[in-house]
Amino acid sequence: APRHRVAALNAAMTTAAMPDSGASRATALVCPACRRLDASGALVIGALDGSGRCDDCGRQHRVVRVAGAEITIVLRHDDADAHAMTERAMAWIASGPTPTSVPRLDEAAFVDSGLVWAGTDYGPRIEPACALPAAPWLTEWLAASTPSPASLRGLAPKTLILGAGAGGVVLDFAASGADLDDEIIAVDASPWGIAVGAMLGAGARALPVASEPGVRSWWPNPLDGRQRARLAATRWLLADALDPPFAADAFDRVLALNLVDSVADPWLLMGQIAALLRPGGRVLITTPWCLTEAVTPRALWPTTAFRAALPDASQLDAAVAWLEGSVNGDWDLFCVKAETGLLWSVRSHARMTTHYAVDAVLLQKP
Repeated sequence: APRHRVAALNAAMTTAAMPDSGASRATALVCPACRRLDASGALVIGALDGSGRCDDCGRQHRVVRVAGAEITIVLRHDDADAHAMTERAMAWIASGPTPTSVPRLDEAAFVDSGLVWAGTDYGPRIEPACALPAAPWLTEWLAASTPSPASLRGLAPKTLILGAGAGGVVLDFAASGADLDDEIIAVDASPWGIAVGAMLGAGARALPVASEPGVRSWWPNPLDGRQRARLAATRWLLADALDPPFAADAFDRVLALNLVDSVADPWLLMGQIAALLRPGGRVLITTPWCLTEAVTPRALWPTTAFRAALPDASQLDAAVAWLEGSVNGDWDLFCVKAETGLLWSVRSHARMTTHYAVDAVLLQKP
């Protein structure tokens, strides 16, 4: 059953936590290509050096650098296509608005691998997408109003954003007054989304908006100086949220906004998040539960499990029960700190806004 896989993986990852890297050192990356369980059931992980080379299997993970922006590609599968697409996206954005026609980016390789959907377009959406729905405890949490495990040790807190897209969530930290010294790592499986965020932080003048094949228009960079500084200070990783390139207990905070229903295995995602959080760390989950069989096999839909277990409960209450583990028996990963239902509005066109009813839950790792 999925919950058994998650529990086993969480236990294995927890035994492989790296020593605290301290306030002045960046979070270490590990190699997903050779991460494995040995004959005794212990997790074996290879660490990446500054160039992206694994000290266990020797694999060289690529780093793309264009116009002052840098993206590290840390994927289990062969990432030659990912490297090429990321470099092309960054170079396209860095070229600035010109009359030159450039074909629309092709993410076919990633669609085939099941990591992302086709036709992803982040251009005109970063400004409205960067605003979280109004809820006082969301704002307080983003502003680190409660002590984190790191701050209690005198260290800058480490935050992981899974499914970061073009970095709209990162900008919420700038708006909430988070210190630029706080380490934020943005992870997404879309070369296009990560490229947009990295290039905005590097000072790109405008973003290309794909309209039709062979044609592009441009949308001015709307960010102020502080927002650009926050994106520039963010580490951008092209990686898989279900196979994240980190050791256990690496982060104080994790954000997974509207991601649970956008991955192949939501059970595995929650297990990975639990393993990546330090004891006392918190994760903010939001989701509209828009599950599709094209992305998530029906057998792994959390909604099926919690609605069957709690048929008379509201969707929010049932979802909270699933997230904290009471629906899953042996899955006891989090305790609930806050919960609410929200209306999430995303501008999808100049004259169109899409509204989502989402569940938002703040969880803490014991």
